[in-house]
Amino acid sequence: IEDGKIRLPFVSVNGVGENAAKAIYNCAQRADFISVEEFQNQSGVSKSVIDSLVSANAFGNMPLTAQMTLF
Repeated sequence: IEDGKIRLPFVSVNGVGENAAKAIYNCAQRADFISVEEFQNQSGVSKSVIDSLVSANAFGNMPLTAQMTLF
């Protein structure tokens, strides 16, 4: 329980298996990330795993990409 909320394990998210959960955890321990895209590239997990985590709001307000929009 963190801040009065229950934190579920990554494997509880539909589409995230044990190996992907380990890769996510290990990657998250190494560095801070500026985007979901950067995290995916460094963790090596598939786009479908990332999509499942985005749907579960696992990344909070982290931007999907590091690209800036000019307009």
